[in-house]
This record gives sequence, C-alpha cells and structure tokens, in this order.
Amino acid sequence: MDCCFGSVLLSLHWHPGFIAIIFCCWILTTLCWVLTGIDFFLHNFGKDTCSAFVGFEQDPHNSSLSSLLPCKSTSFSQKLLVEIGNNIHTFIDRLNSKISEYYKMLGLDSGFKLVCQPFSGAPDYSYLPYSCPKDAIQVGDLPKNSSKECQSKGKLLPEGSFNMISAYSYSVQSLLDVYPDVQSLVECTFVKDRFSDVVSHQCKPFSNSIRLLWSSMLSLSIFMVVLVLIWVTKAYQDRGRSFTMCSITPNL
Repeated sequence: MDCCFGSVLLSLHWHPGFIAIIFCCWILTTLCWVLTGIDFFLHNFGKDTCSAFVGFEQDPHNSSLSSLLPCKSTSFSQKLLVEIGNNIHTFIDRLNSKISEYYKMLGLDSGFKLVCQPFSGAPDYSYLPYSCPKDAIQVGDLPKNSSKECQSKGKLLPEGSFNMISAYSYSVQSLLDVYPDVQSLVECTFVKDRFSDVVSHQCKPFSNSIRLLWSSMLSLSIFMVVLVLIWVTKAYQDRGRSFTMCSITPNL
C-alpha cells in the first residue's frame, strides 16, 4: 500500500522530503494500529482470565480451570479426612473414658483433666482445635502430665507400657499438627485464596488500565489516519489540485 501511495506521490512530482515525512507518518500510524491490536488482545485475555477466576471461586468443580488444577475431584480426599477424624475422635473418646474410670476408682468424680477432643462428632468429624476447654490436656502432653492424686494414689507403669503410651500420644499429636496443612491442601485453600486475592485486588485495576491503554491507542491511531489524510489533502489543494476518494483531477 505504501509503495503504491509513494508511486502516486512521485508521479505528481512532490518533493522527496515531503514524501519521506508522509511515509514516516504512515509507518507510525501502522505501528499505532499494531499496538492497538496487541492492547485489545491483552484486554480480552485479562477479561477472560478474570472471568475464569471468578467462576472457579464460585464453583471450583464446574469451572473451566478445574481440568488444569488438582482440585477437580476431592471426594476421595474428603472421605480420607473424615476417616482420619473418625479414628482420632474414637481414640480420644476411649482415652477420656478410661481416664474417667480410673479417677472414679481413686474416688474422684470431678476436678480431673481430660484430653482435648479437637474433632466434632459424626458424620463430618470437623477439625475444631479451639473448641477444647482451657484446662484440657493436649494428647502429646499426656505422658508428661500427672496429677497429685495420681502420684499419691496411683501405681507405677511398666516401662514397656509407658513407652507404648508415649508412642501412641506422640503419633496422634504429630498427625494433629499436620492435619490443618493436609486439609488446606485437599480443599485447595491456597489456590482459592490466591484466586480470591487476584479477583478482589488485581482484576479490576488491570482491566481498567488495559481498557484505558487500548482506547488511548485506538484514539491515537484514528487521529494519525485523519491527520495524514488531512495533510495529504491540504498538500494537494496547495498544488492547485482537487482531491477526492476516487480520483485526482487538476483544477482548470
């Protein structure tokens, strides 16, 4: 297009410097349109990406991103968490029952401490670590905890039994320590939090900035086209010629 336009200008015996300026203006105009297309692509890309993030935030299992992320199906993982919660809940319930029976054997019906029960009951077995009473014993501290009544009226345990109790309590406590991280991993909490942060704090500013940049480049591109056409038209008029969209005829 530029070659044909340049041939027309040369055939009209225009000054080479003016032709070079017109060429530079057309190159700049073409560059503006290319940048406008890139900005428009970025605008649509950002809009579609944010829409996908919003869809994942509202319904992770039916989102277009579910096939790309490891959160597509969590039914098996949820069943595994429920099973872990059930086993720990049952273990601590039995342990507290044995503690209550032992203290009743010592003639104490109240005032003794029980092991913290961090799980709710069936069917969910939700992890509620802050629901325990303040004086409850952490299961990992059980081997180190002994009351005055137990020390004065209790009996010594064989070393093998004590080691077994310690191993059980430490194992359960270690499992409880990593349970929140496992639950967060299974529920894709990290991914959801990052997407929520992007949707809440980054999508709107990014979309507004790209839209402003795209509209500015579009306006500049249109302005450059109009400016070049006006400049060429004015140059024709100054040479005593009339310029239309279809023909160039000299004024007689």
